[in-house]
Amino acid sequence: MAKKSASKTPETNDQQQPTTAVAVRPSNYKEFKGTVPALVTQRGLAEMIGEQMGDLGIGTFTLPRIKVPSNGATTWVVPAVDGDTAMKTLECVIVAVKGNEFSWYRDSQITGNKPDCVSHDGVHGYGNRDMNLKLKDGEVAEQSAQLCAECPWHQWGSERKNHRGRDCGERMLLFLAMPDTMLPMLLSVPATSLKPVRKYGRDMMAFGRIASGVVTRLSLRKERIGENDVSIIVPEFAGDLSDQDAAQAKAVGALCAKMIASGLNVAVEAS
Repeated sequence: MAKKSASKTPETNDQQQPTTAVAVRPSNYKEFKGTVPALVTQRGLAEMIGEQMGDLGIGTFTLPRIKVPSNGATTWVVPAVDGDTAMKTLECVIVAVKGNEFSWYRDSQITGNKPDCVSHDGVHGYGNRDMNLKLKDGEVAEQSAQLCAECPWHQWGSERKNHRGRDCGERMLLFLAMPDTMLPMLLSVPATSLKPVRKYGRDMMAFGRIASGVVTRLSLRKERIGENDVSIIVPEFAGDLSDQDAAQAKAVGALCAKMIASGLNVAVEAS
C-alpha cells in the first residue's frame, strides 16, 4: 500500500486544469458545411448556463454521458430526450479536454462500481488501494490521500490481467458540444483510445488548429487487444468553425473548466 502523504484530498489549485484555448484562423481555413451544434452558435447560452449551474446541479458528473462501447462494437449510444439513440458517427465540437484522470478498482471484474481510488493529476491519489482489504456489509473503507508514484498499481506492468500497462487505468475527459443539446456531453476516453485521440490533437495544432475551433467527426473501429475485442475511437477533422462560433466554443470551454475546478475533490462516478 502506498505511503500516505496527507489526510485529506489535495487542493484543487494543484490539479491539472482542462484545455479550452482557441487557435487563430488557419491560412487553409475550411468552413464546416454541416449543422453546427447549437451550444456554440447561440450567443449568450454559456452565460445563461453558468448562471443556473448551482440551482440545477450542473457539473462534470451530472452531464449526459456518451460511453465507449465494449466488445469491439462500432456504434455509439447517445443519450436523447426520448431514450438512447444509436449513431455510427458523432459530429461535435470538443470544447474542453481534461487529461490525467486515473482510477483503480479492487475488483476489476465487477462493472458499474465506483473506483476504490482516483487521481485527477496522476500525482495525488485519494481512496484505498489495499488489495487485501475485506469489508463487512455496510462497512466503508478508510479513505486517504496518497502519492501515485509510490503506489504499486500505478506502475507499468502492474496490470493484473495482461501485465503490460498500469492496473490503475488512465482516462481523458472530452466535453462535447453536440447537435440538439444545450449542455455539453461528457465522453470518457479509455486508455485504449488515448493514442489516436492525442495524435488528433497534435495534428490539429501542427496545422494551425485546435480542437475547440473545429468540428470533429468521431467514429469507432474494432481492434483485437490480447484476448479481447475493443472499440477504438477514430477522430477526424470535419471542418473549421466561424470566428464567432469558435469564440462561443471558447466560452463554453471556460464554463466546463469551472465545472471541473469545482468538482475535482468529488470521487468520479462509475464509468
